[in-house]
This record gives sequence, C-alpha cells and structure tokens, in this order.
Amino acid sequence: MEVINENYILLSFEFKEKKLGKLEQFYVSLMGDKDYYNDLNKLKKKKIEFFDVPKEINEKFIEAIKKKHGKELDKKTKYFFPIDFSVVKRVVHTYEVERYKDGKLFIDEKTGKAYTKRRFVNKPPGYIALYKYMGPITYINDFLSIVKENFMKWRTQNNNIFSDFNFIKIYLSSELDYLDEIINHNLFTVHLEFKNVKNTDPNDFRRALLGEKRKYKGELKSFNPNVRELVKNRFLKIIKKNANSAKLDEKTTFAYPIEFSIIKRPIILYKTENGTIKTSSRATGVTFLYKYMGPITYIDFFKNAIKEIFKEIIESNKLFQKVNEPLLLIGAELSAYEGY
Repeated sequence: MEVINENYILLSFEFKEKKLGKLEQFYVSLMGDKDYYNDLNKLKKKKIEFFDVPKEINEKFIEAIKKKHGKELDKKTKYFFPIDFSVVKRVVHTYEVERYKDGKLFIDEKTGKAYTKRRFVNKPPGYIALYKYMGPITYINDFLSIVKENFMKWRTQNNNIFSDFNFIKIYLSSELDYLDEIINHNLFTVHLEFKNVKNTDPNDFRRALLGEKRKYKGELKSFNPNVRELVKNRFLKIIKKNANSAKLDEKTTFAYPIEFSIIKRPIILYKTENGTIKTSSRATGVTFLYKYMGPITYIDFFKNAIKEIFKEIIESNKLFQKVNEPLLLIGAELSAYEGY
C-alpha cells in the first residue's frame, strides 16, 4: 500500500539474549537529548555514550533531498521529531509467597486458605521510541528509506549502541481521524500521558489495557475497566448494527496485545557525599500496541470502537481521568508499504 497521511514512526527495539542496555544511554541517543547528556557528564566520572539519532537522520535526509531533488531544506527543522521514549514491560509470574501476620500464617476468612502474594519478574526486554515526521509529505518516502537503511546499518555495526538489539521493528502510523483510507493497516497504538506522575501507577493501565485479572484476597478479580473487553463488545455491537449478515466468533481476541511500555523521562536528582549519582526515571505515561485480528473489511468498525471507548472512559472512568487526551494511532509495519 502507499503512504497516505501517515507521519508517525514507532520504533520497537528488542535486546539480544542476556543483553541489557543502559536506559540513560538509549534515552539521550534516541531522543537526541543533549542537555540531559551534558548534565549527566558533569556529575559522572565516566561518560555515557551519546549517539544523536534525530540529528543523524536529519542531516542524512537534508543531504539526500538536495542530491536527489535539488531542494534546499531548512536545516533548523527537526524532521525526525522525538515524542517519547518508553521501556517495554512483560510481567512474568514466577512464584507465590505466604503472608504472615503477628508471626502467624495469615488465613483468609472468606476462603479459609492461607493468603499468598505473587512475585513477578519484569526485566525490560527492550525499548520503544515514538517520532513524528515534520517534513513535506512529498518527501516522506525518501525519509522513511533513510530511517530504515540507517537503523538496519547501525544494528550490524559492532561499535554502535544499537548492535545490542536482536531486531528493530519500524511501524508507520497516522492519527485515527486523519487516515482517509484503511487498506492493510492493523496496528493500533495507544499513547497515554499522565497528568500527575506522582499519583499514577502504570501497572493499573497495564491491567486495564491488557484486560488482566488481579489477585485480591486470594481470588482473581476482573480489573475495572477492562479496555480490551469494552472495545471488543463495542466492535461487535457496531458490526451487528451495520452488517447484520456478518458472522464473527465472539471468542476471538480482536484486539491482540503486542507490546506494553512505560514512558520514561529521566531526570537528575543529586550527587551524594560519596560521589554516587542519584537519577530518576519516573513513569510519565504508557504506550500500548494492539494488533487487530478480525476481517480487514471491518477494520473501520474496529477503529470507531476504539475511538468511542476511549472517549467514554476518559470522560467517566476514575483511572483514565488521570491521563491527558490520548494519542490514538493506526498503522502497519513499514514492510506493508510499497517499496519497503
């Protein structure tokens, strides 16, 4: 398919086995945050590596357009504009531990069983970076080629920070309201920014968006709201209203979760007396990816279901009232587009 109104670029990075890069290094490099990089180096004895990705892409893009089209682009424009950097979280249940009270095993009165608490391992397997293309739409194909070629090249260079990744996936997307024609688009991105980072738990959004249950007093309870179930039910309702003859298996997971990540914006806290640098990477929001698993002929209905549900829960649900207006995107892997 052709690029129509897509101008958001999402990059998904997954580490090679046993690799775990430094969050600060990838944050400053992928976001091109030179100010934060300089602040860190004023305090740290050993400098972290800095590879200014937006600057590199911008320079190569400007050079390519001049050479291919004879057009001089404004060198001050950030054509590869960084929006957010996030850390992928895949929570893995490992074991349960018993809970004691006053030295005695705590027994749940309702079930008569020993109360246990789950422990999890959630070592981050990678990162996600979200950008917006800020140049002329006539040159977007040139721009996307440069993004793809350079990230694939950097990943194979042993001396480059991106060589730690097993793969780098590139997704091209548009805001739901601005894509005129849906062809093979099947990836939905939900980008939520917290209003108050101190009083918001990203794990609540993981449960809501994934539709996970929560263990409470020894029992699994459905989390409220269950966004996946709400979207599914609204989708089926819209289908029934607009396409009565459609026969869909209601057991199908139409919104299949691809990735959940926590947005990080690192800040320096202070330097202790013994010289240790204290930094913070407090969660400032979440980015979530769904893959539509239904018939492509009904993708427009599914898009409408997502828009309606998020509009409603932002207005009425206590949890989602903690976030700003959501950024809802629809797109596909870059390989689905012509020439890639």
